[in-house]
Amino acid sequence: MVTSDIVEVYPERNTYFLPPHRVKSLSRKRGDGCVAIASDGVPLIAGVFQDILACMKKDGPAGVPYSRYPTHAKFSDEMASLKVQKLPKGYLFSSEIIQAKLVAEAVVCEIGCGSGMHTCTLAQLYPACEFYGIDISEKTIAAAQTRALEMKLSNVTFLQCDASNMADEWKSKFDIVFTMDVVHDLPRPDLVHYEIIRIMKDDGIYIMEDPDYHSNHADNIGIPLAALNYTWSLFRCLATSLYFDNSFGLGVMWGRERVLEFLEKTGLECFSSYSLDKTENIIYLSRKKMSGD
Repeated sequence: MVTSDIVEVYPERNTYFLPPHRVKSLSRKRGDGCVAIASDGVPLIAGVFQDILACMKKDGPAGVPYSRYPTHAKFSDEMASLKVQKLPKGYLFSSEIIQAKLVAEAVVCEIGCGSGMHTCTLAQLYPACEFYGIDISEKTIAAAQTRALEMKLSNVTFLQCDASNMADEWKSKFDIVFTMDVVHDLPRPDLVHYEIIRIMKDDGIYIMEDPDYHSNHADNIGIPLAALNYTWSLFRCLATSLYFDNSFGLGVMWGRERVLEFLEKTGLECFSSYSLDKTENIIYLSRKKMSGD
């Protein structure tokens, strides 16, 4: 910690000192604990080191199952909570175009909602709207349902569901559909987005939040967190995605150029995008490409 410029050392007195302005990054009780939370990711990916080596062999497995990451759900929750602290509540819906959609009885769906932190936060901010959250994990959906009960929310529903095969009756149901740090993890994002298009109303809006990097490696040189996220992607995002057959294997660093190309190919028109302050993420706003577009 001394060589990382976190703790100061006074050699002549053989004493160490933690400057007050650095305490909040390390303490979850006295600050946001961002360094402490991020550090939890180290043992998480170190635990699958041998699995990743096995995947590198010519006859090795294609990927690593989710079961090899037993602490990932907790880590994801803490990282999401940290982001909520850094950004204004409802930042995802700050665009005037989105605000115009959030009228009474508007119906909103989060794909890959996890434990429901973002869905519940937004449902609390917009009580006149109806919110749905879906996730493939029964465990995280149970946690989301508990969160909604604890927050006494009556305008949110959580369902365990495969996003590539949602309910038939959801056709043209939603005014807004959104994903947050999810798409790059999906084995078959194309199938999920065909479903997103199906469940959106013709004038609906799709909001996609994902890491803000470039598709070309050279274009990411000099970006502070690029090396960290290439590593994280290899050990977690790519590894779990490639475990499934016919996976796209996108990963964190697939980049904005490939994102825009992907949205176009799946039948969506990205009409706006903007980077988020205090994070390395970008938000894409898209609508259906209608016949004749």
